[in-house]
Parts: sequence; structure tokens; C-alpha cells
Amino acid sequence: MTSSDRKAVFVAFDSPALRKYYRLDLVAPNGDVITASSVIGGVTVHVARRYTYTIYKVMLPDPDMSSEYLGNWILRLTPFGRYSTNVIKSLMEDDNALKGFFSIDPNAGFVPIGFAAAVASNYRMQVDVLPEHFLPGASILLTATLSDRGWPALDANIVADVMTPDADLVQTVRLLDDGTHGDAVAGDGTWSGRFAQTGETGSYQFVFRSRGHNNNGELAAREASRFVSLGTISPTQTIPSVKYPFSVSLHAGVAIPSGTFDNYFDPGLNVMLDFDYHISPIWSLVLFVGYNDFESAASTGSDMYIF
Repeated sequence: MTSSDRKAVFVAFDSPALRKYYRLDLVAPNGDVITASSVIGGVTVHVARRYTYTIYKVMLPDPDMSSEYLGNWILRLTPFGRYSTNVIKSLMEDDNALKGFFSIDPNAGFVPIGFAAAVASNYRMQVDVLPEHFLPGASILLTATLSDRGWPALDANIVADVMTPDADLVQTVRLLDDGTHGDAVAGDGTWSGRFAQTGETGSYQFVFRSRGHNNNGELAAREASRFVSLGTISPTQTIPSVKYPFSVSLHAGVAIPSGTFDNYFDPGLNVMLDFDYHISPIWSLVLFVGYNDFESAASTGSDMYIF
């Protein structure tokens, strides 16, 4: 890890049935074995142990304390004794994990171990793939930008491996920051290159790989992938014309007074005409003309008619 990193999560996978033959330890760059009581830069490491895996979550302190986490973190396996083929065969009969996900050859003398790490960092690579159009034969501009805490990081070598729609590696494109090969400005922290072997229809995969240094001179590698799909254009669908642009509909029902009208009038007959002029299959001009006959709620009152 580098001083640009903010936090890290490590996951170690193994088989509980085989743990009596070895011990797995996550070792910090200073040589300390990480446990549930470990502290990095004043921050406690979170450790969660489950049946087939262990998670370590490390919140990294201020870069001024980077000496406690800067460098290589190692997953170390320490064997306890002799590997017994017969015992392993017996364990495989009782442990479905050894016959499935952790499938092993009992005669090989190996144990299955998985290890993964994810790091949130201020040292970042932003990539883009920009085709001139989306038809086969398009020239595609590839760009990659490196930054460290928001500032351009200028020391790096960047390439992009290109996979064609039939999953064949076509070529590796070297990206440059020298004002040529599609690069707009030399030395601005944006590397560019072009890929033009796009005669096939389908999806192209671009895997960007960067190996450079952050602004403190520490080695940092980054990787990102993007896809571009190229294909022929189907005939454009035309919007059907409106066969009958004008229509009239009649609605009848019961009008129910609300608010203060409810104190003086009872429900009455409602008739409405709906005039529609269809400009397109989506848009219309609408005019409503209605008649409401509210009956008086009082014997001495008069009816009300509303148009």
C-alpha cells in the first residue's frame, strides 16, 4: 500500500477441515501479525472470522503515519506438521466444501487458499473510450488520467490490451502523454492512444494497465476496463400518421358537490363532451364542455346549473 491509500479490506479463504495443518496470518509491512487487537496508527483493525473466511478491515491513518502501513501486506501460511494423504481423504468424505468449492487432490500435498484485497485510494486512474461513431471501422480514442489527491500524477507508463468480439487479443496499445497520437496536450497527466482495427461487429474490451508513482514517489499500479459495442444501424422506424385527426366523445355521470357546495346542493346529473384534435400519435389538443345539474338540498332552495 502507499501513503495515498485511505482504507483496505483483506479477505482470506480456506477450509476449516485443514486448519490443523497450518496457520494463516495477515502480516503488516512492519512485520506485525494482524489480530483483533491490532492497532494501525491509533485505529483498531476490524477482524471478522467466519466458517470458511476471515475479513480484515484496516482504516488507514493520516499520511504522516504512513510508516505503519506503507509497503507490502503479506498473507503468510505456516505449516504445523506432515501432510497425511489418508487423513485428507477421510476429511474429504466428511466435508462437502473439500469436494466442492475447495476441491483438492489429496495426493498433491497442497491446501486450497484464497486471498483478495480491495483498497480505497486517493491515487486514481480515470479512463475513457471514445469512438468517432458506433459503426464497424470506427477509430477509437483511448484516454487515461492519473491523479493523486486531486493533483495530476505525471510519472507512469500506461497500456491498453484490446480484446475483439471473438475474444482474441488484437494488440496492446501504448498510451502517451506527449501531444501526439490523439493526445491533446503534452505533460498534462492525460495519456492517449488510438485503436482502429474495428472491422468486426460486436463488443470490444479495453483493459487499461498503469504502473507509475504517486506524488510521494511510491510505486502504484492501477487497472480498469471498458467496453465499446459497434454494429450496423437498422432501418429507422417511421412514426405512423394519424388516420383520424379529430374525435368527439360523450361522457355522462353523477356530479358530487364538495366543500361549501355540499351544504346547499345534492349530487346531480353530469354530461360532458370531449373534443380531441390529434396533432400526432403522442400529442393532442383537448377541449371539454360540460353540464352539471346540482339539486338543491333545501326544499325552498333553487337548483344550480353549471356549464
